[in-house]
Amino acid sequence: MGNNTEVKKLTSFFVEKDEQKIRTPFPSVRYLTPDEIINAQNSNNYEKIVESEINKEREEEITNELETSLKFSEIEKENESFIDIKKGIKLVHLFGPPSSGKTTFALQSAIEIIPKNTYYIITSHYTALIKRIKQMIFDERWKDQNDIKQYFFPIQIQSLDELEIQLEKIKRVDAHEIGLIIIDHFTDYVRGEIYKEENRVKLRQILETIYLICDEKNCKSLLLNGFSFVDSAPAEDLVESFCDMTLRLEKDGINSQLVLNDEEFYPYFIDNSGVRNLHINIYF
Repeated sequence: MGNNTEVKKLTSFFVEKDEQKIRTPFPSVRYLTPDEIINAQNSNNYEKIVESEINKEREEEITNELETSLKFSEIEKENESFIDIKKGIKLVHLFGPPSSGKTTFALQSAIEIIPKNTYYIITSHYTALIKRIKQMIFDERWKDQNDIKQYFFPIQIQSLDELEIQLEKIKRVDAHEIGLIIIDHFTDYVRGEIYKEENRVKLRQILETIYLICDEKNCKSLLLNGFSFVDSAPAEDLVESFCDMTLRLEKDGINSQLVLNDEEFYPYFIDNSGVRNLHINIYF
């Protein structure tokens, strides 16, 4: 009997040691202790407690997001700005580096003039544009806008020839149905070859067509463009000769600003719902 008792004691001792080894957490992981598990199961909150422990990192991310949101909200109240595109302005040149918010500015400008219909004529950004539209219009911020989606007409093109075809179709649309024509990166298909005279001729013809449409239909067009080098856009001289207004976006890390006429500077902040503190007011 004595020997059996000693064996049980030794067995118990090594089992406990093994359990301790098993329960030893990695430095970055927080495991529930046996007492916490029992208490959780007894309180019928086991799943919630386990989920809470597993998602510690996510909770920190949410906290950071909320803090950022609050920070932006405070900045919004103090620095909310408005840029007016008056009735006489037909074409607006909006350019900037990748991820500076060109498409977001265009989409938000369209949302804020609804219920006028809006056409989007785009290049290879079609899928990203659809995703961005859904991301914005289903945000709580735009909940009071009824059926926003029905006013969006994304059109995919693959060349300047296809752009000309779509412009011809728009010519046949009733004036009251067009609010804003957005052409996203219309220089993309001649990038690197803009210097060629035949490409410049075609771009000039397209710009003339857009201007005449806007004049006839009493609508406006946002011409989105990228950067060819610092503070310059592809075919800038050609585009500027047709545009009535230029908006340049600048981005340095998390800091962004819109520059109007090279002399007015407007900081802006973007989240999933769009541009938070800067609005482009369009008048017809």
